[in-house]
Amino acid sequence: MQLNFQGIVIQKYDCGDTHLVIHVMSSNHGKLSILAKHARKSSKRFGTKIDLFDQGTFSISKQSNAMPSLTNFEALGGLKKLRSDMDKLILASVLAESVDILVKEESQHDGPIYSALTLGLAAIDEASSLKDSLRAACFSLSHILAQAGISDMKKHN
Repeated sequence: MQLNFQGIVIQKYDCGDTHLVIHVMSSNHGKLSILAKHARKSSKRFGTKIDLFDQGTFSISKQSNAMPSLTNFEALGGLKKLRSDMDKLILASVLAESVDILVKEESQHDGPIYSALTLGLAAIDEASSLKDSLRAACFSLSHILAQAGISDMKKHN
């Protein structure tokens, strides 16, 4: 079965000498672990090197009892400031790691978490100060935790 969807890379691991295993968060399919064959050594296969926080359109092939395999990736770009600022990169990593831990594989109802993640990453990327970056990360994380059922975001009197 072939699937096409919008998503963002929230985690990546080396697999052998040439492959990557990436965790991709999407609005319709939740979190997916995907094998990107020959993606580690060459950018020719997918047109770009796949990296953390890459957003775009993913095409995967799913077969029973096997990890889905990436067949195509079209990057949308963005989040360039985030990658060049260590503070922003750390805050973005906290959001991505939180989502990776909280969201189960292929859960169908995680659109709000995906939205909170992408909006949070964009806000961190565009923040003009560390204080604004921290504010964006905290706000996004509180929404992610609430959607995961860990926090109700209500103020206690």
